[in-house]
Amino acid sequence: MSLNGVFAVRKPVGMTSRYVVNKLQSLLYTSEYFKDHRRPRKFAQRKQKRAPEPKMGHGGTLDPMASGVLVIGVGKGTKMLQGMLEGYKVYETVCVFGIDTDTYDVEGKILRRLSTEGITRERVEDALKKFRGEIEQVPPM
Repeated sequence: MSLNGVFAVRKPVGMTSRYVVNKLQSLLYTSEYFKDHRRPRKFAQRKQKRAPEPKMGHGGTLDPMASGVLVIGVGKGTKMLQGMLEGYKVYETVCVFGIDTDTYDVEGKILRRLSTEGITRERVEDALKKFRGEIEQVPPM
């Protein structure tokens, strides 16, 4: 018998999606609760660089700076993950006006501070219109 399924995990800020999957794999593999579901490790005499059983993956990467729901597939559940990317998604953000950084995010070096005078709710709502609906996201360099 093997572990199979799909479940959701809350990914906190500061972790990569892959880190979360690797950590869960390790916890499941070493857990006494799941000992009957373990498959023998392949090449036990050699050090493995790959993650241990069970087979596990995620249904879409979340930026390390983002927190949110990470959909995890285990065993045969990994084949269901492709369909998870087609669902409706909602993004929420917090921003700081008047700061320009070399990475376009809060982790970068501040290059300059600008005046926030004249920024109104109406102007922000108007600017946000281009981010609503179906868009193709192009990450900065």
